[in-house]
Amino acid sequence: MTGLGVGAHFESWGYDKRTVQEADWYASLQPVAQLQIHVTPARHYAGRALTRDQSLWVGFALVTPQRRIFFSGDSGYAPHFAELGQRLGPFDWVALDAGQYDPRWANVHMNPDQAAQAAGELRARALTPAHVGRFSISPHDWDDPFKRITAASQGRSYALWTPEIGRPIYLNGRAQTFMPWWEAVTSTR
Repeated sequence: MTGLGVGAHFESWGYDKRTVQEADWYASLQPVAQLQIHVTPARHYAGRALTRDQSLWVGFALVTPQRRIFFSGDSGYAPHFAELGQRLGPFDWVALDAGQYDPRWANVHMNPDQAAQAAGELRARALTPAHVGRFSISPHDWDDPFKRITAASQGRSYALWTPEIGRPIYLNGRAQTFMPWWEAVTSTR
C-alpha cells in the first residue's frame, strides 16, 4: 500500500502492478484477518523540481488485536497527530520524523520538540525518533536530534526508545534499556 500517485514508481522499479495498491488518507486495508493498515496524513510535499506534488505523502498505522504502531513518514507537525491519536490510538509504539529539521523546512519535517508533542497527542506508550542518526542533510550535527529528543521527552507519559542503529526493539513487554549510544560515538571522533 502506498500513497496516491506513487504506484507508477513501483511499476517502473519492476514490481507487479497487481501487488501495489495506492490509497488516499484515511483509507484502510485488511490484508489478513487480524491486521488493519491505515493510511494516515503526512504534511510534506512530494516530488522534486518540476514534478512537485504529483503524489500523496502518507504515514501508516498498523493495528492488530494486540498492538497499535504508527510510522509518521516524513511529516511536519500539524493537527493530524492529535486527530490520529483520537481516531486510532493509543499507540503502543510510534516512530516519528525527528531528525532532519531546519526553520526553512518547518512545514515538512518535525524538530525533536514537535515530535515529543506529537507522541503525546498520539497517546504513545513508546517513541522512537526516525530519520535520525546516520547522516544529516540539515545544518545541525548528526547527534543533535538524539540530544534534543532526550531533553524534550523528560516528564512525558511515554518511554523514549533510542536503540543503536540495527538493534531490535521488542513490543511484547520485555524489559529494555536504551543507552545514549550517540555519546560514545561522538566522544571517539
